[in-house]
Amino acid sequence: MAAKTVVVGFEPDAGLVERIEAVLSDGDAEVIVAGTDEELEAVIGKADVLFGGVLSPDMIGKAGRLKWFQTNSAGVENVASPELADSGITVTNMSGAHATQISEHVLAMMLAFARDLPRAVRAQDDRNWIGTNVNTCELDGSVIAIAGLGDLGGALADKAKALGMTVLATKMRVTTKPVSVDEVYGPEGLDEIIGRADFVADTLPLTPNSRHTFARDQFRRMKPSAYFFNVGRGGTVNQDDLIDALQSGEIAGAGLDVMEPEPLPADSPLWDMHNVILTYHSSGTSPKVYERHYQIFLDNLDRFEQGWPLANVVNVRAGY
Repeated sequence: MAAKTVVVGFEPDAGLVERIEAVLSDGDAEVIVAGTDEELEAVIGKADVLFGGVLSPDMIGKAGRLKWFQTNSAGVENVASPELADSGITVTNMSGAHATQISEHVLAMMLAFARDLPRAVRAQDDRNWIGTNVNTCELDGSVIAIAGLGDLGGALADKAKALGMTVLATKMRVTTKPVSVDEVYGPEGLDEIIGRADFVADTLPLTPNSRHTFARDQFRRMKPSAYFFNVGRGGTVNQDDLIDALQSGEIAGAGLDVMEPEPLPADSPLWDMHNVILTYHSSGTSPKVYERHYQIFLDNLDRFEQGWPLANVVNVRAGY
């Protein structure tokens, strides 16, 4: 299997087109850059391979040659459609490209709460010396529950274990247990592990089955001293129930990088809560992330050219 035409659905960094051309086995193959939706729609009929961009249901009908679509994100909820699921087009994602920086982001928020840094920052702004009147804990010896043991959850588990934490996790399909995880369960084990945890991390993708995985019942099962973190997708959490849990003291606090909707409305109570750290869907950013994207695509393009199975294949209908 060899590609005659590869379409890049965004404005690439310098040198990427040449790197793609170097992988293509057919000397007559071409690489087309389509940096806008209009440009993409105009050339989609020529594409054997599409890297990035948004493949809308309308475009799928025009993409008669398209065999493989490499998304430029780990989540596929923005491109998944019945039309894509029925098209026969192989879809792959960027799973693994964001695991390092997002797992570090979770640790940063966990350490901030453990050392009472949000209150220290506010006290500094107020020029208020609060002394040793702080509410601290230690990660070493604490328990973390990770919902969604994929590449991101696995990276977080490795870092948490290195800090001396007990790691509990759920996974859609349990095959083997990673060495950094003490106990791993299927999705049905979520309620048990969050009841035992000091820190709960939601790294789930958004699928029809994961919407509002965390809602009133889950927050009530958590310890009043526990902290909740969401770096997966906002839709996996019932945000009103989370707000109620934070306001009532059912949980101690939350670190949220993703919300629903985004941007978070200015009148959301979350903005004013002192037990909440808000970031701006920024946990995946890193100076290294685009190079990881490119390398995942180039490795897969080589597989495509050789006729080998692709990595990171997504079940569009299931959403992951």
